[in-house]
Amino acid sequence: MSAPFVLLILTTCLVSLYAGFRAVAWLFAELSGWHKLESRYACNPEPQLWTHRRETIRVNSIRFRRCADAALQDDAVYLRFSAIFRFRPIRIPWAHVVTAQPDSVYGRPAMRLNISDAGIVVDLPLYTEIYPHLPCHGPHRASQA
Repeated sequence: MSAPFVLLILTTCLVSLYAGFRAVAWLFAELSGWHKLESRYACNPEPQLWTHRRETIRVNSIRFRRCADAALQDDAVYLRFSAIFRFRPIRIPWAHVVTAQPDSVYGRPAMRLNISDAGIVVDLPLYTEIYPHLPCHGPHRASQA
């Protein structure tokens, strides 16, 4: 085989792998509802400091293992995924978190933050830092109000 032919095959394989990964990432964003969250809660500019790195979260039914970053501020929570996914970061105001309820992610205890038509499940260590910011101050309070 000639060198140009081998280069053509390698380039074709790399382009195909990239296109396949982009298709899978797009599918994950659609199935999880991240695109809806992006359209409703897109943020610009992003916070300078991401306080929680490589978090495992679940958006509706799709789990993202150790590829999400979070920043907690007085008015909102910011979430973004690893740059490889090319999802836009979002800013969810605390007032938009309707309820919080127990759940699990990868078999570990977690809390589900219900936001209008979506749910974001976060690990308990992250939730303990989110809890003081919630208008309902914890699970079950918002549903009783």
